Amino acid sequence: MLELQVAVILLAFGVVTMASLLSTQQRTLKKLRGDFATASTLYVTRSNDPYQQKMNVPARLTSAALTQGAPPTASIHIQNVSIVSVEYDLTGEGITVTADVSP
Repeated sequence: MLELQVAVILLAFGVVTMASLLSTQQRTLKKLRGDFATASTLYVTRSNDPYQQKMNVPARLTSAALTQGAPPTASIHIQNVSIVSVEYDLTGEGITVTADVSP
């Protein structure tokens, strides 16, 4: 009889835990979906910024179409870096690197 009571108590704990997890999941999904109506049109817009594309920033999900301007222009300065010398300091656990930068 004691085993049956323990089994019922464990089953009750399991049901309560599952209910808590499911309610948390539903709240999270509702927050992710946003305030979109059931029959509305959703627009997925990826940024045209090359830096955001390289970092794999997620696309925006909106209920209205987004009009993006021209992507930002970045001046790219190519420089050559050559390492002149490397010094290791084993007592202080440091590394000193001397480099030469040329445009």
